[in-house]
Amino acid sequence: MAKKRKKGEGTIRLRKDGRWEGRVVIGYDEGGNPKTKNVLAKTKKECTERLEQLKKEQGGSGPVKVRSEMRFGDWLDFWYQSYSKGCMFHRDGVIHCLLALGQGSNDGVLVDAEQHDCARLAAYVPGMRDIVNAQMDRAADFIIRWGTESTTSGSWCVYFDDLEEHLDLTVREGSGLDSMLRAALKRRPEVAAVDMHDGCIETEYHPEYCQRLSNNFEPENKPLRLKDIFPLLSGGSKVFLCHEEKGDPVPAENMKKLIDAGQGDFAALLNAQVLEIRPTSLHTWFMLNDVAPEELVRLHEAYDAFREAERSMGPVMG
Repeated sequence: MAKKRKKGEGTIRLRKDGRWEGRVVIGYDEGGNPKTKNVLAKTKKECTERLEQLKKEQGGSGPVKVRSEMRFGDWLDFWYQSYSKGCMFHRDGVIHCLLALGQGSNDGVLVDAEQHDCARLAAYVPGMRDIVNAQMDRAADFIIRWGTESTTSGSWCVYFDDLEEHLDLTVREGSGLDSMLRAALKRRPEVAAVDMHDGCIETEYHPEYCQRLSNNFEPENKPLRLKDIFPLLSGGSKVFLCHEEKGDPVPAENMKKLIDAGQGDFAALLNAQVLEIRPTSLHTWFMLNDVAPEELVRLHEAYDAFREAERSMGPVMG
């Protein structure tokens, strides 16, 4: 029986392709799941040697896994070494430290490495969550003001670097502040959706809040044509087509039936401009222009002929 390797030494196995594979756990993600690396070799001995070299390159000692019974200091060192070592530093007399907020708590802990190779406890701050939320609201104000004043498409992108430059606020994906900022933006009535990717905060806004977007929808722009809304009309509602100058109204359902039956060409009528929509308690009137009044007369006559042809054919046997 093969000797079982001790925990932290890694595993060695023979693959189906004839090569030997060595694999060792090099760390754990934030969810406690193991992260591994592997080596491949033609012989077991060579694989063992390569696996030992990999372990040395990874620091020699086995990785630490987050455990519920870990002391705060041990967890702090693990968090620092695994995720946050590059985020704590002193520069130009400014101390860049990390903030830990307790789940369900309003208080926080500022953590600083003090230029050492391990994390140090810097300060306990009561009410820190309220302070951070105020910062996130300030950042949301900045993002929304910039976006709604600048966008011509309904969306606008602000980068994390922009927040650092203008607000002296450092936000990174996965830092915790990104989720708090996203929540602050989603609470705002101007915001329709938020997406954060590649260091960018892409925000989609409701059109009524966008200054330049609103100007693009002035009435003098592209006119509304009957063909734009005709597919939405149904026989359930009494919709009548009227010419602004003269002529009798014609039910829109009549034209729909003729088109569905392949009877007649109503391209000119479909291209008519809808000048006004007048809803009443009984009917809805579509006032048309940019089309000859005779087109509505032709529609009326075509529908009468269609109905007469149906009556002359009699009932259709199933």
